[in-house]
Amino acid sequence: MVSDKTYSESGFTLVELLLVSVIIVVLAGLSVQAYIIHKENAYHAVAMQMMKQARNALEGGKVDSESFPQQVMSAEQTAPGPVIAGDGGQLVPGLVLPESFHVLVRHNPVCADDACIEDAIICRHCKSKRQVQYIRTHKLGEIIHFNAAAGGSC
Repeated sequence: MVSDKTYSESGFTLVELLLVSVIIVVLAGLSVQAYIIHKENAYHAVAMQMMKQARNALEGGKVDSESFPQQVMSAEQTAPGPVIAGDGGQLVPGLVLPESFHVLVRHNPVCADDACIEDAIICRHCKSKRQVQYIRTHKLGEIIHFNAAAGGSC
C-alpha cells in the first residue's frame, strides 16, 4: 500500500546555505580590512598631532631663549612620559608621550650651512607602519612628510 502523504518544502537547501555562508565570509573579510585601515589612520592621526605638539613646544623654547639650550640637542624616546634629552633636561617642555609611541627630536641652533638641518621631529605610533617627519633647514625651509614609511618596531 502506497501512502498518499505529500511533503511540503520547508527549510533551506544545501546550495542556499552555502551561498549565504559565502556572502557572510566576504562581508566579514571586508569589514575586518576596513577596521585595520581605520586603526592605521587613527595611529597616524595621533602621530601627526604629536608632531604638531612637539613642533609648537620646540618653537616656544626658541622664543624663550633663557630656558632653551643653545647647543645641539637630541632626544629619542619610546617610553611614556616627558621627552628627556641626552643631558637629562627636557628638549620639548610640555610634551608628554603616550603609551606605544616613538619620537625623535633634534635641534641644532649653531647650524651655519644653508642646507644643514636646524630642526627635525619624527613621530610614530609603534603599531603604525607610517610616521610623520618634520624637517627645517636654513635654505629649504620647512619640509613635512605626512605618510613616510616606517620600518621596524619601537
